Amino acid sequence: EGWMNGMVKTVGNCSAILCPQGTFSQHGYHTPDDPCLPCTHLELVPYLGQNHCENFSSEGVTLDILYDALGGEFWDDNEGWKTNAPICSWKGVLCQDGDRQDTSGITAINLSENGLEGTLPSEVWTLPTLRRLNVKGNPELLVRLDGLQKAKALEVMNLSEVRLPSMNGISQASNLKILHATGNQLNGEFPEELFQLSDTLESLFLAYNLFNGPIPTRIGELTKLEAFYAFKNDFISTIPTEVGLMTNLKVLVLAENIIYGTVPTELSSMPNLEVLSVFRESKSGPRLTGTLPPLDRLPQLNFLFLHGNEIRGEIPDNFLGGSLDIQEIHLESNYLTGAIPASFDDFQQLFMNLADNQFTDMPNEYCDNEDWMDGAVETYGCNAILCTPGSASVIGRSANASFACSDCPNPALVPYHGSLSCDGLPDDRAILAEFYDDLNGDGWYRSDYWNTDVDICDWYGIACIGGDIVEINLGSNNLKGLPSPTIFDLPRLRILWLYSNPITFSFENIASAKKLEDLRLDNTQVHSVHGIGAGTSLVNVDVSFTSIRGTFPEELLKLENLRTLSMSGNGITKVLPRSFESLRYLISLSLDSNQLTGELPDFSNMHFLSNIALQNNLLSGAIPKRFLDKLNSDYTVRVNLASNQLTGVIPEEISRFDDMKLFVRDNKILGVPLSICEKKEWFEEVEKYGCDAVLCKPGTANRYGRRTKYASCQDCPEARYYGSTLCKSPLSSSATAAWTRMASMRWMIISALVSSAACLM
Repeated sequence: EGWMNGMVKTVGNCSAILCPQGTFSQHGYHTPDDPCLPCTHLELVPYLGQNHCENFSSEGVTLDILYDALGGEFWDDNEGWKTNAPICSWKGVLCQDGDRQDTSGITAINLSENGLEGTLPSEVWTLPTLRRLNVKGNPELLVRLDGLQKAKALEVMNLSEVRLPSMNGISQASNLKILHATGNQLNGEFPEELFQLSDTLESLFLAYNLFNGPIPTRIGELTKLEAFYAFKNDFISTIPTEVGLMTNLKVLVLAENIIYGTVPTELSSMPNLEVLSVFRESKSGPRLTGTLPPLDRLPQLNFLFLHGNEIRGEIPDNFLGGSLDIQEIHLESNYLTGAIPASFDDFQQLFMNLADNQFTDMPNEYCDNEDWMDGAVETYGCNAILCTPGSASVIGRSANASFACSDCPNPALVPYHGSLSCDGLPDDRAILAEFYDDLNGDGWYRSDYWNTDVDICDWYGIACIGGDIVEINLGSNNLKGLPSPTIFDLPRLRILWLYSNPITFSFENIASAKKLEDLRLDNTQVHSVHGIGAGTSLVNVDVSFTSIRGTFPEELLKLENLRTLSMSGNGITKVLPRSFESLRYLISLSLDSNQLTGELPDFSNMHFLSNIALQNNLLSGAIPKRFLDKLNSDYTVRVNLASNQLTGVIPEEISRFDDMKLFVRDNKILGVPLSICEKKEWFEEVEKYGCDAVLCKPGTANRYGRRTKYASCQDCPEARYYGSTLCKSPLSSSATAAWTRMASMRWMIISALVSSAACLM
């Protein structure tokens, strides 16, 4: 009776120690000022001492809610679920101590790749002892992080390959150690909320998403992080020097992003780093440059992947000198030169790919390391490491009978170790001379220094970096003829601008232009893009106002690096492809002034497409409700659909965009939702003129199809649709007034219907 300061005696029961089941108080026990009160939400909760009255279900009830919400009846494996068996024996459920006969104490739920469909109920976060949740590989599962703050014990979440709209709320998982969010099509900049988990986060998996922008310098705050996987996103960034502060980091994977600049020396002092991967194989854009730092204080490093960049100079003599057990080194396809250092001979079982550089010497002692190159050195000797000068193979070394070094007919053309071809380095001067002759160079408006002994980098329209041709800009220069496909043999060519010249063009051999990113052939006599699909490095393509005819060339959908495509003013006919999803980085699409028919694609799988020009075509049907469904609402969006045959009401769903310029004049539009008429950021005139600033209503028209500060919507009896621009036969003032009253009434009825439909939705 003396317990709880005598309150047990005063109250007369155990509630003075803990509130009984089904009740609660602010302190979790009874006092005169804070009595235990009944709570219907707690009737099924088998716990004492509750201090909140909330909808907290028993663990079994929570699992039942999960089962019902996610179509448990149709799961691939639902053994035990919603039966009388103990919940700890249900498929995918693990409880404390692993006892399958327990009815509480859930610590892990693993329902990966199990056919879950629906929205993950927030009740799952209320499981009091849940430490691990794995729902990976359920593409029809929607996961939101609302209520995550209730998951006090949660340490591991695997949300890969589900529908995860954003990372908003992730910071509420205050004990989170491991997060898998791979393959979720997440976009936007690096989630700042993750920095609030710096005291706990140990592993972060963000590969195969669409994150963009820079890698923040705050990354150095994640000092407990041991693994960071960001493979194949769209980060455009240098490697922050602050990475060097992450001394617990074991794995750093930034490959297949647009990582540029130099390899920071701070990476040389990471005592636990085992894997460093910043290679480039398929992603276009600027790459790592400069020279290699020593990286000589990485004792745990096992794997190094820096291939496919533009790193120059020699490999330092002490490169990786502090590594105790390096297993793989990948430096192929850079611009490295000189002799390969002898220091690698200390490693016992090494796989080292250095092909496609310009190495002049390799230590002979390497050829005695029979365990190197997965044992191929025992069979092929030195050639297993790199083909010797005067020989070549498609991989730059001998690996087996199918990939073996062969002597070249002209050894003098192949002076380096590790050549991929017997063709040798191209003769840039000869290629340009042929280009000049093919395109009637003597008739060019400007041809300063062409076909002279002056350095080719000084020829008019040529730009170089480090002596390598990176740009040819000869637009509007009176070029005539058909250029030879050898122009694509220039190995470092990135920009080719031949616009506004009366030339034809062939895309034969474009696969050889592995660095070509920007191609302008607008206002030329190009009549086909056949073969362009092999130019997989292309980022910007402009073939506007040429002689291209026929259906949309679906070969363009192979250009997975494409960000802008301009094909305006051609003769492209029939329907557009149903999906442009393969062009996942596309930002701008211009197909205006063609003869396209059929329905407008919804572009619902495009995450970056924010500039669309499809005006002056023959597109029909309604604007899809899912139009640009995956595009972030805070993007600045410009969509021109004017002068088509589109019908129906502008979908209210697109009013989610903060800043959108939507042009739909001269269609057959029947209504504009009021929510769009209130978007002041869309057009500056909206605040003053309302819906008229979006489209002139039926019975009115002007040259812009909408009211601007320069032109009001004028009475026009023949204007049957929103956004009319032409008015051929104005009526008398009395007739005009009568028509205007009738049109206004019609407009009010349509507006009311649109508003009602919006409310119902």
